[in-house]
Parts: sequence; C-alpha cells; structure tokens
Amino acid sequence: MTIVRIKQEDLINDPHLQDSSGTERLPTDASLICSYDSDFGLDSHEVAAYFRRTTNRDELWLKGSSKTGCAYTSPSQDTAHSASLRLLGRLYRAIVGFEWPAEFISPGLINKPSFTKLVRQIERELDDNRQKALKNRTEIILVAKELGLSPRPTGKSRDLWASNCPGTSHFLYLSSTGNSFGCGWCKRKGGPEDLRVFVDERKR
Repeated sequence: MTIVRIKQEDLINDPHLQDSSGTERLPTDASLICSYDSDFGLDSHEVAAYFRRTTNRDELWLKGSSKTGCAYTSPSQDTAHSASLRLLGRLYRAIVGFEWPAEFISPGLINKPSFTKLVRQIERELDDNRQKALKNRTEIILVAKELGLSPRPTGKSRDLWASNCPGTSHFLYLSSTGNSFGCGWCKRKGGPEDLRVFVDERKR
C-alpha cells in the first residue's frame, strides 16, 4: 500500500468557506459531484459540489449563491466516486446545526441514490449520538438547563451539546464528558460555576 504524505500547509478544512474571500472561479479541471438544495432553516439555496484530484491530494470545491471555494483537501485515495462521497460526508457532518443537504438537484460523479444513502446514513449517526447523549446529562448540562440556555445534543458526538449563548444570537458548546462549556465567539470557557458567572455577567 502506498502512503501519500502531504504538507500541512496544503491541508484545507474550511466547510463554511470562511477563508475563500477573493475566490471567484472553480478550477478548470474540477468535476461536478452533484448539486443540491441546502436548507438553512428559514431559507435554502442551491449548492454545487465539485471534485478535483491533483498529484497527491483530493479537493472538495463548493459553489453557492454567494461563495465559491475549496472546503477540504485530503490525501488522494480510492476512486473519484468514493473520494467524492468521503469528502461530502465530511462536509455534511461539519455543517450540522448551520445547514443541511435537502433536495437533490442534478448528478455528476454521484447520482441521487448515492446522495440519498449518504445523507440518510449521517442522519442515523446523528440520531444515535443524540439518543446516547440524552442518557449522559452531567452537571454542565443540568446547569445550562437551569439557567434557561436550552441545551440540546448536536449529534456530532455522544457528548457534544449546543445551547444558547446568554445575551447573544449565537450558541455555545457543552461537553458532557469534560463537564465544560466553550464559546469561540465570546472567548469564554470553563466548568459549571464558570457558566453561572458568565450568565450572571450578561444579566447585568
């Protein structure tokens, strides 16, 4: 088996295309994987996913209504079809809570049955993780509920929860295993008592 090694600076992990400003065009050698409607809750828009293979890596490119960019790169492996499904699966698991692939629009490297099978598989994983998380409500979860932050399992893992961030329109994360919380927007983290202090500060 050949092990492909790539440089760290060549790796991309940008599912929301936050670092894609200035990117206007897809690479000319990118192939359509498929296009689909992505549901944002109150709205949706069409997203076209593209696959590109270079000498040593595979790339997942996205083209939406407002952004175009490379969401992921990884070492090249498998067929283009298998690699496309792997990269799409990675994308869909990352965007849980923000948007979700809804209606299939057009095929490319993968068809509607493959798309549907992938989405359903991930939905089952998410539901299984949520059910397991509900059985492990540690102190940080109970405190978040007591404080009215509406904690709910994300489904991304068996211990990751999301809750409302006090006084804001975004959310923070809770770890039942670590008995801790963290908000990247507010640069705050800590345990149950730290969460109480955080909420109290926001009420002042």
